[in-house]
Amino acid sequence: MENNEIFFLEKFEEQLNYNENYKIFSLEKNSDSSKEIKLEDDKKIILSRKILQSNFINKISFNENIKNFLIISEDLIKNEAEEYLENLYNEIDKYEKDTYEEVIKNIEFTNNDKRSLSSGTKEEIVFNIDNKNSSKIKNVFIKLASDNKTLNNRFYFIDDIKKFENKTVKIELKIPEWIESGNEKINFSLVKLNFNNILKPKLMELGNEVLDLEIKKSNYEFPELFYNIDLDPNQKELTISFDLNKTGQKCDECYLKIFSRDKNLAISQRNIKIENLSIQNFSGISKIKIREKNISEQIKFTLRFHDENTNDYFDKDIEINKSELLSYVNNQKPKLFIIKKRDMIYSEPSYSETILSNLKEGNLVYAHGNTKNFILVKESNNNFWIPKDVIEEISSKEESNFIKAKIIKKSDIPPEIKLIDNSNEKLIYEIKDNNKLKIINYYINDKKIGVKETNLITEKIYIDSKLDIGRNKISIIAIDKNDFKTAKNFYITRDET
Repeated sequence: MENNEIFFLEKFEEQLNYNENYKIFSLEKNSDSSKEIKLEDDKKIILSRKILQSNFINKISFNENIKNFLIISEDLIKNEAEEYLENLYNEIDKYEKDTYEEVIKNIEFTNNDKRSLSSGTKEEIVFNIDNKNSSKIKNVFIKLASDNKTLNNRFYFIDDIKKFENKTVKIELKIPEWIESGNEKINFSLVKLNFNNILKPKLMELGNEVLDLEIKKSNYEFPELFYNIDLDPNQKELTISFDLNKTGQKCDECYLKIFSRDKNLAISQRNIKIENLSIQNFSGISKIKIREKNISEQIKFTLRFHDENTNDYFDKDIEINKSELLSYVNNQKPKLFIIKKRDMIYSEPSYSETILSNLKEGNLVYAHGNTKNFILVKESNNNFWIPKDVIEEISSKEESNFIKAKIIKKSDIPPEIKLIDNSNEKLIYEIKDNNKLKIINYYINDKKIGVKETNLITEKIYIDSKLDIGRNKISIIAIDKNDFKTAKNFYITRDET
């Protein structure tokens, strides 16, 4: 074998011409051409013969009545397996080469340390091993098996167990930060690896203990987000300015992401790394340009805060009418308006978007620009949009008769979702938002089972549906009045009892 090719003889060129997909390697023992080669000196011939005479010859598939197979030498595999195993021996401290196969009984493997685990921590699990045999057991591991793929198929080497030894062992279970809350059923097995057959190592189970462990992921402390939008109709461009308030949450891999399904929107900065948010506020900008071929009437995009370490995130969907954007005109000097009736201030020229604060009737505001339905008010380098139907323009002579409106810069956070009861009879989830909730969707194993519309600050969701045997995923998606959206998954394991 050279360059991943197996040497062959006899009629290859003829059969190759017959089928361009030909992949057969053949060897005629008594062919004239083979006599011309010293078989004992040619490794290619020896390897080809070994393959054709091996048990693998039965694993031949046929294509257009021509034998077609790819075969790997068992000896070659065996050599590589031994090399990999040797590396394994060298990496595991105190591991002894042991191929002796024996039946081991009278082992007790127990755990009485049942408790809750927390995401993002290292937890010690304690086991007791009682060897009631008169011989030492070499190379013992503890193996984890779970429907939670992150915790499945882990091995912990715990050295040898002496004869008649009663041994306490501790394993360190690392729970990643992004692991969601759930009731997990984990099988801890006491096992021994046997390499008597290098290509078919055996896993000998000496005992097992199934633990019901509750994993708790702490509620994420999202930063408050304030954003506003500036328009440049000449360039068909809008600028998003945003501020994030500092939070006590560790935030090493946090990003603000701006994205859209509209391919005709050119976004200048899609992923903005957020630095030092645990100790200071963060500000940034991104620009969105509308390409000439854009024919959509709505400009739609999403702001997403995402902690990639914990996988916690929230979305803010934004939608602006394109004609509203293109109608913007900048005022040469600020125009004076009074508020005719109490109404809201918006973060962009759109009635469906984020409400920043309320205005008092009779107060004075200064407009620096306007669209067909909104005026733009600038305060402390921030933009605020007020609907035209709640204002009235006045002259400069009347200015002294009115008090300037106090505009409050208001930020927002997404709803908070938590599980408050996970008994076998029912699941109860609590969803809160200071700006009032709008829609709550909930799912079991990615199948939607309910939706609730509301205008309350706090809601409870009761899930009485029977869960499947095994591991179930319950998902809650909550949206508040300002269209801040977040999602949370919970995992509940049910057994047949």
